[in-house]
Amino acid sequence: MEEGAPPERNEVDDDAEFLRELVRQPHDAFFKRTFSSLPIAREFFQRFLPAAIAARLDWAGLSQVHASFVAADLGQSHADLMFRAPLLGGGEIRLYLLLEHQSEVQAHMPLRLLGYMVRFWEAHLREEGVPLPPVVPLVLHQGPDRWSVSAEFAGLVDLPADLAGDLAPFTPAFRHGLLDLVACDPENAFGGETAAAIRLMKMARARGTKIGSFFDWLVAEWIGLGELGEGLVELMILYALHVEQDLDVRGIAHNLSKANPNLAQAAMTAADKLRAEGRLEGRLEGRQEGRQEGRLEGRQEGRSEGEWIGKLQLLEQLMGERISPSEELTSLTLAELKGMFAALQQRYEARFKAR
Repeated sequence: MEEGAPPERNEVDDDAEFLRELVRQPHDAFFKRTFSSLPIAREFFQRFLPAAIAARLDWAGLSQVHASFVAADLGQSHADLMFRAPLLGGGEIRLYLLLEHQSEVQAHMPLRLLGYMVRFWEAHLREEGVPLPPVVPLVLHQGPDRWSVSAEFAGLVDLPADLAGDLAPFTPAFRHGLLDLVACDPENAFGGETAAAIRLMKMARARGTKIGSFFDWLVAEWIGLGELGEGLVELMILYALHVEQDLDVRGIAHNLSKANPNLAQAAMTAADKLRAEGRLEGRLEGRQEGRQEGRLEGRQEGRSEGEWIGKLQLLEQLMGERISPSEELTSLTLAELKGMFAALQQRYEARFKAR
């Protein structure tokens, strides 16, 4: 995909698309939503880039550009973001951030990155010509095992020892930046919301770790809990619920309320969105019986009309349809509400499940 200015955002559409992406690929969705926040991206790059580069950047001008270079067939294990970073005194560089969360580390990552960089430069050449801006490729590796291969492109090329010096000028030579979350201590490496988000990403892929312990840590250890925005807390809970379906949201909300009552409300808002979007198994499969409370296809009996009205309205919002007024829905019987919901669910499946 060629780069361009980000399209104008519609918060309702953005939320609906984000929730759909959480179902399909929660790690990608959380990464893209979190690092599209410029304060978080700025904090990340300021701490992660080589000091000489970071010192030359005009951080006030950092912006995300609408560009992705990951092939569709790799979309289940990779996500990418591109940023435009102006240089003090003129010029600019591009910061290309790739999320890698496969179980097995790919030895040919430098080759893949080179392909993405060439695609960007080709698009830039078509639209703006030369000179081409520098691209800094960065990999964020989300476990579960440590990164074990070289970040050097030259390590992929078999140069005969007696010809290495003569062949070197004809061989691409670059390395990509690497943040391996398995080996990262987020609180020491980053600050603020960035540190909290990266720790959650680390714990989400750590072997033998229950992601619910992240929120225990957050309450017990995170000195800057009051600095976390309600939006990020809601985002983290939504992500966690898609990674670990048995998460105790009410327990999390209770613990968060000890530090900040507003964060407890963020937790419950996330739970409401989750119920509407169809998670704890996360897919609108139409199986109506035997599902635990909190799933869209949850146990149907015993739910109040108010609960069904809320679920129906939220699913309408996810689909971008007219949201039925509450006063209109309260005149319906429970059976009628269920029938409306079932019909809407079928349309949801037809529209999104095939993607």
